[in-house]
Amino acid sequence: MPTAEVRRAMRTQDRRRFLPPEVAGDHRRDAPLPIGHGQTNSQPSTVADMMTLLEPFPGMRVLDVGSGSGWTSAILGELGGPGSAVYAVELVPELV
Repeated sequence: MPTAEVRRAMRTQDRRRFLPPEVAGDHRRDAPLPIGHGQTNSQPSTVADMMTLLEPFPGMRVLDVGSGSGWTSAILGELGGPGSAVYAVELVPELV
């Protein structure tokens, strides 16, 4: 079960801002959504579970490999707060 902090961070970093216009209207669906180049923006319930299992803390340092649209990177930054450092790496520049 996602923590209150994870739920708040996910609301603050609204998924629709990280989606292409053609699927942004589906941002509330609990399903992966295509972002181009054969990649997807992950299913929100899966992201919530991953973030909870990570046990984020203020000031954490994170490497997000395969960051895609940057949604999970933004959530990680939100969870870590101003003293955190999130390094996001994506191979496909068009996804960033």
